[in-house]
Amino acid sequence: MKFLILITFTLIIGGPATFAKSGMTNVMSIGQGVSSPNMHANINLSSGFTLQNPVGAYYQQGARFSAQYIDGDIVNGSGGDSYNAIGLELGYGGGSWGVTASAYDYDDENDATDDDEDLSAGLYFGMKPLDSLGFGIGFLEDHTILGFIFNPDGMHRIGLSYSVDTSSSIISDVNTIALGYSYVENSFTLTADASKRTWAEATNGQDDPLFLTLGFMFRADMFQFVINHEMVQSDDGDSIASEETWYGVGFGKESWHVGIYSEYNGELAVNASFMF
Repeated sequence: MKFLILITFTLIIGGPATFAKSGMTNVMSIGQGVSSPNMHANINLSSGFTLQNPVGAYYQQGARFSAQYIDGDIVNGSGGDSYNAIGLELGYGGGSWGVTASAYDYDDENDATDDDEDLSAGLYFGMKPLDSLGFGIGFLEDHTILGFIFNPDGMHRIGLSYSVDTSSSIISDVNTIALGYSYVENSFTLTADASKRTWAEATNGQDDPLFLTLGFMFRADMFQFVINHEMVQSDDGDSIASEETWYGVGFGKESWHVGIYSEYNGELAVNASFMF
């Protein structure tokens, strides 16, 4: 209820649209990045069962350099240990296409694990072959993802992605399909993204969980505010196993931008971008 009240209040005071079409609608993370991916941290920041949609590389205009810092708690049952991570992204957008390369260094502060100083790299390519269709493909060390966004520059945007995780730390390959919808105005965005994953050879009774994220972003001049509520389906599919709300604030313009998030991709996540 508080989530809906905040959205309604912001829409009332938001006034008329602030931005012309300029790419400023995709400068912050919202939802799971399925229907409105963040062009400033398209690879290294994500939430949910899926990665952000690689179509996000298309939204870049010219050259971009971004750096990320993440401070969070490990969620894999390792006793509440913390971790730090830093990431770098280099991107370029050429009007109807864009490409992003990334590096990500994960530092597990638990000396008993083997995850310390785990360096990985990624590559995203996004394009708009048709006025009403965006397509993207991404490659990371253990992931491959395909993405589509229908009406990528319009008011009503539908995102779809399919990813495969082949990391050796799980019992079998994990396939994830994600679907999302975003309603995009110049001054705000409403998003609903859902992702569902399956194991190729699931034996733990946890096949097919669903992850749903509802998000709202408000934009005014150089300022952005985003709030998201996440819900994870229980193993039996009859109830909600966990819920969490995360927030973000951003400020900047088309030549630079800073985004700060709480409880998203860690307890604290910061992204700074510079465009040339």
